[in-house]
Amino acid sequence: MRIITLSTKKPSFFLSFFAFFISLNYSFAQCPTVVNAIQSFCDSRPTPARVSDLIATDNGGGVRWYIVPTGGTALNATTVLNPGSYYADSNAGNCGVRPRVDVTFFTRPSPFDLPSPTFCVESTVANLQQKINGNDLRWYLNPTGGSQLASSWPLSNNIDYYASQFISSSGCETLRSRIRVRIIILAPPTGNPVQQICSSPSPRISDFTVNIDPSNTISWYFPSGVEIVDPFNTFIQEGDLYKVTQSDNTCESLGLSVYAIFEDPNNAGSDGAKGFCISDLPTTPPFDLYDLLGGNPDKTGVWSGDLPTIDGYLGKVNISSLLPGDYNFNYEVSTSTKCAKSTSKVTISVLPLPTVSISTKRPTVCSGTPSRIDFEGTPLATVTYTVNGVINTIVLDPDGEAWLNTTQNDTFELVSVATSGTPSCSQNQTGSVTITVLPLPTVSLNSPSICPGETATLTATPAIAGTYTYEWEVPAGVTNPGNVASFPTTIAGTYTVTITNLTTSCKSA
Repeated sequence: MRIITLSTKKPSFFLSFFAFFISLNYSFAQCPTVVNAIQSFCDSRPTPARVSDLIATDNGGGVRWYIVPTGGTALNATTVLNPGSYYADSNAGNCGVRPRVDVTFFTRPSPFDLPSPTFCVESTVANLQQKINGNDLRWYLNPTGGSQLASSWPLSNNIDYYASQFISSSGCETLRSRIRVRIIILAPPTGNPVQQICSSPSPRISDFTVNIDPSNTISWYFPSGVEIVDPFNTFIQEGDLYKVTQSDNTCESLGLSVYAIFEDPNNAGSDGAKGFCISDLPTTPPFDLYDLLGGNPDKTGVWSGDLPTIDGYLGKVNISSLLPGDYNFNYEVSTSTKCAKSTSKVTISVLPLPTVSISTKRPTVCSGTPSRIDFEGTPLATVTYTVNGVINTIVLDPDGEAWLNTTQNDTFELVSVATSGTPSCSQNQTGSVTITVLPLPTVSLNSPSICPGETATLTATPAIAGTYTYEWEVPAGVTNPGNVASFPTTIAGTYTVTITNLTTSCKSA
């Protein structure tokens, strides 16, 4: 009986379990599914996004939304969405695992008035796109409406453009933000791309001539493109192509390419000089001043000076009528307009003929007394003279003086005088001095023989009255008696007499 009972109940149990399993599978099969796990909404919607805007696939059991993955209370369809996660379930709320949806919101690019991007070259919407962060930006000329601008649309300075974000997953486009565009296109510096520059002194980058706006800064670049940091101390390489730009601290202009052709400096040679004796001028033909310059001067110069010249750079001049003095002539070369003028000078000196005179203050002297012969004339000149027919020379000092002594009967005669230096100018001279040497008078004293107590008499010879004077040096008590001296023999001592020839003033020795 128990077996029958069991067999009777067993089919009923299995049928109940099968029915529950079928019911459970059916319930899960009716749970909603979510295709887009991230759902975005735009600020351009006319009304706030609500729970009813969430998208899930209704598989027959309806769709209800929760803010928790399990349990909780279903949200009202009109509830305003916030960024975050939402979970879908069936109307019965019996889905084992609720599919999640992450909600995000897109607004216009922020802030509303975006910074003004600056472009230094002609640009398009595609360039503007790179300046602003956003999702699938779209560009317009109006805050609302209007047609979307193509990426190739050219940008204009100080024009407002408007950007929105487009969300392809929801097909939503945000409100638009305004962006004012600044386009600063600086013109490159101006100047001659081929510049002639003086090769001396060694030219530097700063020697190039270009024009820029005074308020801008200038930049130079090597042919390799590397910037030249110090153009004032960087030498130019002839023929190399350099680039120069100008900048207003925001934008840099395109570059002007320049290169240099070096010009040789003007060369007027070195100064020259030549002297002429005035006596030679009548026979001196015109000559070229150019030949008197030193170095290797250019043959393109111009002469100017104290006399007119002919024959261009040769500077032929005629000096036949000049007076003594210095005459200056300047030679100027300015062929290269990029190099400084070069000047040199030639000095022509016309020298006067030297002179000299001879004199003495004592043409007549007593024997043994020197007489001075004075020469006076052109300083440093060499004087040729004769002494009793024998040729001698003497050089005048810087003051033009010279002298010598003689104690003989000599005759000095001038022959010529010549200047020192080159050229040496000379001329014959006349003038003479004769020196007469007078003999000294001689004197003798007698030697008388006397006895003691007698008076001795000394007689000085010669004794021509009115011709000689006598000066005695005798012991004390003896008078000067003229040419005859008498004295007592009792006065001993040395007796000396000096006679003077009154005609010549010569004294005896």
